[in-house]
Amino acid sequence: MQIDNRHVSPRAGAPLNQTKAAEQAAKVQSISHEKHRQDSAFPDSPRISSRPLRYGTQLNQQLTRVQQADDYLKAVESRVVAIQHALSQRKTSVVIADKMRQLQNLLTEREMKSGGSIDRQLKVNFEQNPRVNFRLPDGDVLVNNPQREMLTFSLAGNSREISAVELPAGGTSQQVVRLLNRTLGKWGIAAGTSSMGAVQFQVDETKWLRISQQLSIQGGGGLYPAEQFSPVKPRPEPSLEELLQQPLSAKRMLPVMKKTLSMLSVQRQVLQESQRKVKTRIESMATFNPQLSALSSAKRLAGWLRDADFPALNQALLAQARVPAARVRNVLSRGG
Repeated sequence: MQIDNRHVSPRAGAPLNQTKAAEQAAKVQSISHEKHRQDSAFPDSPRISSRPLRYGTQLNQQLTRVQQADDYLKAVESRVVAIQHALSQRKTSVVIADKMRQLQNLLTEREMKSGGSIDRQLKVNFEQNPRVNFRLPDGDVLVNNPQREMLTFSLAGNSREISAVELPAGGTSQQVVRLLNRTLGKWGIAAGTSSMGAVQFQVDETKWLRISQQLSIQGGGGLYPAEQFSPVKPRPEPSLEELLQQPLSAKRMLPVMKKTLSMLSVQRQVLQESQRKVKTRIESMATFNPQLSALSSAKRLAGWLRDADFPALNQALLAQARVPAARVRNVLSRGG
């Protein structure tokens, strides 16, 4: 398609000389590029647009989990306060039992109502799924065992899985933990030591039911029998839900409620810190630079338009829109 170099007829405005239009168009591009390089302050491009699309989804999920966890701990705290008050006021056993039943129901619904961010100890954790801390019966004998022994662990279920480890004679707690992690890690079980040096374990709550019911051990005749696999009953760290199922007297239950309230207060502080981080993250995604108001941004834009002679720029843009870019470059090169 041929374009007559002598005439360019924009829809608006008088005929414009081709060379002048090209010069004005180049001026537009120069101003645009220069201002873009400076700061692109009107408006600031949303920072979220420069990140993956899933960023918004992840932030929404984080907000939801924090809010669910906070609402759940508030509800638990309210029920515990009610029980503590009833115990202190020596209410009838019927009243106390009813309030404990309400708390028990709430604890049973923990996973669903807390968004999966609170474990059975009512501790907040947004980094991983809730986990169960437990010990094995006679687990202390695993450390400093006077003789070497081969232990074979069996985990039943839909299929039977076997894993074995040889414990050294007189092995330290660090050595034993390292060997157990290699052996039991395939089932998601992590070994560690307590402040007293005892061996303890941790597993995801979703795997706890199988671990608690299907784990057995065969030894070499020292720590565990050698003839057959002996079922073991892991002992989980006591939880408030389990304590409520025990027939405790008011005198024994009151300290439990006080300790629970103290722990809940700490966890609420953890949640407040998480909420602060989320708020900071949201503020960092503001569309406008916080240093610039809408009024100052409008003034900057008005200055750019005034300095660039807007009527002439408008004509130049209309002209450029109808002339191929190659011809504009050609005219500019001749003019130089």
